[in-house]
Amino acid sequence: MEKQYSNIEFRQFDDEKLEIVCKVNNYKLSKKLRGKNGKFREQIPREVWQRAIDKNRDIKFYYNHKPYFELAKTIELRAEEDGIYLYATLKENERGLYQAIKDGLIKGMSFGFSSLKDNFNKVGYFIQRTIEDMEVFEVSILDVEPAYFGTLAEVRNLELPCAKIEILRKKLNLYKHI
Repeated sequence: MEKQYSNIEFRQFDDEKLEIVCKVNNYKLSKKLRGKNGKFREQIPREVWQRAIDKNRDIKFYYNHKPYFELAKTIELRAEEDGIYLYATLKENERGLYQAIKDGLIKGMSFGFSSLKDNFNKVGYFIQRTIEDMEVFEVSILDVEPAYFGTLAEVRNLELPCAKIEILRKKLNLYKHI
């Protein structure tokens, strides 16, 4: 099983229900990774994610890939236009984790998967691995630096109008490229 990491985007919906939304992957290239084929950068297209999500509806949600206990009552992974999102309702005993997310102590997101089919190509000065088929087992929230570039961690309230949320999302995407 491989583990890949990305930054977290956090949206606060309801403190009482402990609902969160996290961006797991943005379909772009990872940071440099090291594997049996040497150093490479990796990319997982949206359609590959969608097939993996459709194949496994029992994906687990952990902290730092540790399968000691699951963090959420409910989770849903969605392949959206700008990336993979995890929608979760944390268990009641995870209020400390919820607060750590709000306080910006969480570094990002990661996912554990098996590559069923991949392709390595030389692109410029680096090797690019494209995952063509995979099986996703788990998604983890991290307190360590992720392997994938992603979005900023922030808290958002539903009280904001939808248009303002979209403006904030676009601003975050601009900051990623600075």
